[in-house]
Amino acid sequence: MYSLTRSLISFLSLVTYVQCVTLFVYPGNLPDGTNQPDPANNQRYSIGQSIPVKWRTDLTSLSLGVSQILPNGSEIQYMLDYNTTDRSSYWVAEFTSRNQFQKNDMYSPDWDADAVFWFQLYNDTDVKGKNTIAISQMFNVSTSDSSSERDNESDPYADSNQGLSAGAGAGIAVGAIVGTLLLASLGFFFWRRSRKAKDAVASQQTSESHLQPQPIPQHQGVYEYSHQLPASPASNVVVKPELSSESANVHEAP
Repeated sequence: MYSLTRSLISFLSLVTYVQCVTLFVYPGNLPDGTNQPDPANNQRYSIGQSIPVKWRTDLTSLSLGVSQILPNGSEIQYMLDYNTTDRSSYWVAEFTSRNQFQKNDMYSPDWDADAVFWFQLYNDTDVKGKNTIAISQMFNVSTSDSSSERDNESDPYADSNQGLSAGAGAGIAVGAIVGTLLLASLGFFFWRRSRKAKDAVASQQTSESHLQPQPIPQHQGVYEYSHQLPASPASNVVVKPELSSESANVHEAP
């Protein structure tokens, strides 16, 4: 009787010691009791995202695993590290033939758009993950595009913010187009006005050049036409004046 009580106390002390010194820091430990949090409120990650995990322990080494919690309550376990002395690690969220994790079943009403997981710590000698030392809080991995729609539904301001952003973008685009058309119209107007002014100046200069008298070249002969009447017979008589100064030379005949 004494020995049984002593053995029971030793066992409970060992369990309490292990539970006190081995626990998850991130995500935190799974709460005790039956009042578990709603999986819909879990931290959500995407496929391909690196999920960090940290823990604290007084043990020299531990083994780390990650498990998927199926809708029927069973789990699929996958070991990440064996006999590790580290106090942190990570898991890249993925669904492969190696880990055999399952995506949501579209034909099952029990499946949600998210797959639920948690981390587990085991003793370094427990390579198969039979005896769990610590369990982390649950987290979700989105497996479909419907998760983004559900995020928008959970956030009543998401649609309004997106609507405002879309409206602001459309307003900016319309304003830019109108501004461009206005500048183009103003440019065309001033160009036409300038063109008309230049054409008017050129036309005026051409008209003035036609109205100015042209100078007469200096080497060009001037011909005057005069009509002369025919001379009368009397006008043809030539009167020879007497020459008083001439001496009269008389020649006598021999």
